[in-house]
Amino acid sequence: MFYDTYNCTNSEFQFTFNDILGRKCELTAPLTIPLQTNVTEFAYRLVKDFDIPCYAENVLIKSLELFYAEKLDEWHKTNAREIVESIRSGKISVDELANNWTQSFVEEHVEFAKAETITNEDVFSEMYHTLIHSPSLTTLLAQENFFAVSMECLVRSKDTELSELQANQALEMEETVKGLGVTTTDEKVNALAVKHLEDIQMLESKWESEISALREAQKRTFQDQVARVHEEYHTLGGVFTPSSLDKEVYASEHSASSSDLWTTNNTCLEESFTIHLGAQLKQMHNLRLLSAGVLDLCHIKPNKTFNAVPQRLQTAMSLYSNNLCGLVLLVDSRVNSYTGIKRDFARVCRSSTEFHFTGLEDQLEDVRDLLSKVSLWRTTTRITDEGRVVASNCDSQSPKVAMLRPGDVYVTRHSNLAEVHVVFHVVTDDSIRSGDISSRHPVILALRNVLKVACLCDITTVTMPLLLVHEMSEEMTMSWCLKRAELIYKCIKGFMIEMASWGGSESRTIQFLVPKANLNDRISLSRLSL
Repeated sequence: MFYDTYNCTNSEFQFTFNDILGRKCELTAPLTIPLQTNVTEFAYRLVKDFDIPCYAENVLIKSLELFYAEKLDEWHKTNAREIVESIRSGKISVDELANNWTQSFVEEHVEFAKAETITNEDVFSEMYHTLIHSPSLTTLLAQENFFAVSMECLVRSKDTELSELQANQALEMEETVKGLGVTTTDEKVNALAVKHLEDIQMLESKWESEISALREAQKRTFQDQVARVHEEYHTLGGVFTPSSLDKEVYASEHSASSSDLWTTNNTCLEESFTIHLGAQLKQMHNLRLLSAGVLDLCHIKPNKTFNAVPQRLQTAMSLYSNNLCGLVLLVDSRVNSYTGIKRDFARVCRSSTEFHFTGLEDQLEDVRDLLSKVSLWRTTTRITDEGRVVASNCDSQSPKVAMLRPGDVYVTRHSNLAEVHVVFHVVTDDSIRSGDISSRHPVILALRNVLKVACLCDITTVTMPLLLVHEMSEEMTMSWCLKRAELIYKCIKGFMIEMASWGGSESRTIQFLVPKANLNDRISLSRLSL
């Protein structure tokens, strides 16, 4: 239990044997106490590394076992003395130690485990799952659609007012700067800039308060309506009849302005393939090549008839199932939603209310809370060439600035996106734009981790950028695209074959996303296909 609390110690194991000529040979090898592997396994590593003759193997194993048992006993006694002294001196609280032992027993032994309590979220998810697979499906989705329209209108009004304010401030600042040194001074310009910033912050605070209030009201109303419809559904023995919710939705449809509700769906080009992978028992997988923006799969496009598109129907029906959909989003090392694709994605998430999970900002805050622990773990541990995790000699203090590295992945879950339930935020840097990356690049290895998590967590559809970029640039020529596509195809094929060892026996769908800018008169999807 205390392996993680106290540092390991190093000892030297010495072994003497005679070779076939009778010459005395001595072996000295460092030994970490406690070992991260089996003693016998470590002995055979010594045999291989130091060419120990076969007739000396059994003697070596017995000597190593005795030596290790003696050193491990000393290590335990030393730690025990340190623990007792810490308790006597007050460095370790007896109550805290007892709580840690209690928690360990509760987590490891079923007989001590607490009975799982059913939360309100569990009850709501069960009710929603029941209704979404009943004739109430269209009613619930129509209500979600109306709430999305209301939220989108409010967000659009906020953006419009902010744009107008910023435009007026730009004109005012331009006129002020023109009179610098004549009618105005530097102090007045600085004061005006401060006033502009305060005005923007005040306006943003006002709108965020209104949006937050609307979001909470919609979530509370929707949950109450789901509970009421679920009760009516069970009261009537599973027979669906029009309820008050249908009347509310009908009234909402006719009270909304058609100009605010009418949007067109963007079309995308796609090609589909079916492949069979495996050495002996082959498995069938579906591959799809799409030309679309990454956020096109996320943005719900409400329409004036309040009829949900088929993709949204499928997403809602599979929300609490073992057929989830995931999306790989390439982000930078900062866990926020202020710039670039992260800002656009956050705006899509805020354009409709999240009824089932916590909001995006709350989930990112949880990631930031874990980031310091991850950075501390990376500082105090290291991975050996054999893949073992051992203690590092570095300072155990947490770094001042906790940053993610290229290849790191953090996950958020959503119920208010069009075709996505889970988003894998993969950290990248500028090296991904190079034309000579290898299969060992951190971002490509991150895709392996994404597929592994998807395989273990019932995510059967994963969408990822084929070229590892969301936008095209001038240096990305056709030869660059073909080379990158070939590399990704080969790596993903190997990862999919490896799925069998992860327990993935189901058919998977992998969607490769190509930026729209890559499609013009001289470039077609067929040149990037398998």
